[in-house]
Amino acid sequence: MYTIRKDILSSSFSQICSYVSRCENEYEERITPVINKFIADKPALAALAGPSCSGKTTTAGILISRMREKGMRVKILSTDDFFFNQECAPLNPDGTRNYEHFSHIDSELLLEVLHNIEHKKKVMLPVFDFVTGKRCPEYVPYDPCEDDVVIIEGIHALNDKLIGSLDPDLMYGIYISVAEGYYDGAEELFGKYDIRLIRRLIRDKQFRNADAERTFGLWKNVVEAEFNYIDPFIKNADIRISSVFEYEPAVVKELAIKTLSEITPDSRYYETAKELMKKFDDIPSIGRSVVPSNSLLREFIGPDR
Repeated sequence: MYTIRKDILSSSFSQICSYVSRCENEYEERITPVINKFIADKPALAALAGPSCSGKTTTAGILISRMREKGMRVKILSTDDFFFNQECAPLNPDGTRNYEHFSHIDSELLLEVLHNIEHKKKVMLPVFDFVTGKRCPEYVPYDPCEDDVVIIEGIHALNDKLIGSLDPDLMYGIYISVAEGYYDGAEELFGKYDIRLIRRLIRDKQFRNADAERTFGLWKNVVEAEFNYIDPFIKNADIRISSVFEYEPAVVKELAIKTLSEITPDSRYYETAKELMKKFDDIPSIGRSVVPSNSLLREFIGPDR
């Protein structure tokens, strides 16, 4: 449970900065056990999974940075890079594309890559372009060394169909999620799904050339995919990490309202968008400038403009 601290968020700039720093340090403390595990056991492979907009990409980046500081060689693989082109994604009953479905991943290629990496063989890695919705024609070579640690990151990373045939003694599972919601007193203001939906609306607008209407349209499939392709495999995680930051609603307020305001009254998502905007009414806005450049939240809010 996280309480929205309006008292601090309405205080002086220096107090807000100290508060933000404390929240960021709390997140660092949550991932310290993972770092210690890698240093002690040096697993050859790690699978980092979690639902959409849980902060997988940044968490993987932090792990890599901290491990490299300890002299370890680390490589990250994103399951997103193994997507088929978007026009090949399976269809939902209503005719829309389901980009969260496991079959949207070229699992045959990914399995081949993982088995080769497990045996320290050179591989060619695909790259997916989210702006064009297509896999790039060029592949990137990777030649693993004996002591390399490879982190597989993505919503399907813990799926048995991907890691079930790998040596469990060489594998370490990590699950990251928004574990709790935000409360205003005794009332829950933002639930776990609200937080991630807001993150995704902001991120998709800034980085994936998708407007709010499109993101809302995809969200139902996103949530359904979690029940089908993520939740059943949480059992494969050796550790769980929460990516909630106590100050987050205040820093995303401006971007969230701007993005949600795109939804017009004739949209089927208008009432939902209006309800989400109203939740921000009494929350002070603190802007992006107080957020560290390496914060997980930068994955969604982007750099200062």
